Amino acid sequence: TRNEVALLKESLRDGKFVIKTNTTLPAGEVVTSYKTLMNVERAFREIKNFLDVGPMYHWNEKRVRGHIFICVLAYLFEQEMQVMYRRAWDQQVQEVQRVSDEEERAIRQKDLEDRHYTGEWIVKELRRWHVLRAEFLGKEFLSVPPASERLAEVLKMLQIPLPAKTIHLRDIKAEAK
Repeated sequence: TRNEVALLKESLRDGKFVIKTNTTLPAGEVVTSYKTLMNVERAFREIKNFLDVGPMYHWNEKRVRGHIFICVLAYLFEQEMQVMYRRAWDQQVQEVQRVSDEEERAIRQKDLEDRHYTGEWIVKELRRWHVLRAEFLGKEFLSVPPASERLAEVLKMLQIPLPAKTIHLRDIKAEAK
């Protein structure tokens, strides 16, 4: 049977949580700190799952600290890209909102919504974009394929220039002499 009294009492707490603390911080700051902690935990879950950096087996403290540093740095890189992209995207949203023709504005808004990417998506797209190391006529170089249309657009929004199609690395014949 259902305990209606208990269910009613519990429904009063729906959407709320209780935090017990031993600090003298104001309640608002305690809640903000707690939510920040949840973001940190989410970040470490994301680091382990999305960035594919684990498991790693280290046997000394220096290597463990180095590994954690690299993981956090990678996460911060992804988050910074997301923030930069979001700022550029928000500017485009404001430009679309200034379009006076309702039909044109609706079309542009739909297009913009289709191009809203997360930092995770950007990193995944960057991972798919590989260069080819090659040697030709005694010279070593990198051949950079064109970025996908969507990735090129994102890099433009992030103000990151596309690399040259070929990047000269070294003259092998000159080194041999």
